Amino acid sequence: MSGFILSKARMGIRQIIDADKDSAVVTHTELVDNGRGATKPGGSVLTYSVSCRVSYESGGVWKNQPWVGGLSTNFTAYVLAEHDAQIRENDLLEWRGKKFRVLKVSYPQADGGAVCLQAGLQNAEG
Repeated sequence: MSGFILSKARMGIRQIIDADKDSAVVTHTELVDNGRGATKPGGSVLTYSVSCRVSYESGGVWKNQPWVGGLSTNFTAYVLAEHDAQIRENDLLEWRGKKFRVLKVSYPQADGGAVCLQAGLQNAEG
């Protein structure tokens, strides 16, 4: 049974996601046996909408650059969703007309359960 801290943490995540009133379309291709003891994409293709928040966060500290202005920052996209969202590594996520490949998915824990789902996103356009 979920504890008090876990339920409050999940409520906070829902509020962050709901603040954007946004969603993304996720395309997942089921994996099939490749005949050599491993798997490969090639099964059913599932497409569904997921409420989430996509953000760009600084991937590093400011650094000197050799051009006028001299400063830049590295922006990395990531997705934040509720703990039971159906987003998996290597899925294709389309958000506001942009396409991303989902990187490693993680589930931060508190009070004996997953608080949310979070994953880095890699640009999949072009």
